[in-house]
Amino acid sequence: MLLNYRLSCADNNKTKCSPEFVAPRFTVEEVLKPDFLNKSSSLIKDKIVLIGLNEYSYEPPFLTPFSSATKQQVPGVIVQAQMISQILSAVEDNRPLLQVWSIWYEMLWIFGWSLLGGTLAQFYRSKRNLIVSGGVAFSSLYIICLVLFISPMKRWVPFVPPALTFLGTGGTVLFIRIKEQ
Repeated sequence: MLLNYRLSCADNNKTKCSPEFVAPRFTVEEVLKPDFLNKSSSLIKDKIVLIGLNEYSYEPPFLTPFSSATKQQVPGVIVQAQMISQILSAVEDNRPLLQVWSIWYEMLWIFGWSLLGGTLAQFYRSKRNLIVSGGVAFSSLYIICLVLFISPMKRWVPFVPPALTFLGTGGTVLFIRIKEQ
């Protein structure tokens, strides 16, 4: 499932942001105190309550897209909270879900970039023109994928398969052309 993570900041420290702060968390010790419901009734009334583990000795932590920047992994219950948040936001706030193309559009996309790589390698005879046109095409592929992903459409378009076929087909045509000479 493609998950559009929410990055929330800690209440006491606005510089510390992580997907882990998607909802308030309580320990079992806090919940068992007699005055817990009086103090936190506004935080749990009419809310979805998830019960899970923060202890990594029972289940392995999950990596998120933010893990590389924050060097932090999150427990499974937080990933589930992110999923619930995404579903509720899509229904209540009309927040767009991440979309993907059908397999046929993806195959056509990959084939098109493969065809472009082979055509450029066959068409351009000088190394300089081939490198410049290949660099422009490769950069265009990246920019197209990025713009479609961050646009309001939220479309996930594959980058790696077309990039590999673009380079592979272009390299193969170039190799055959050089071998014939």
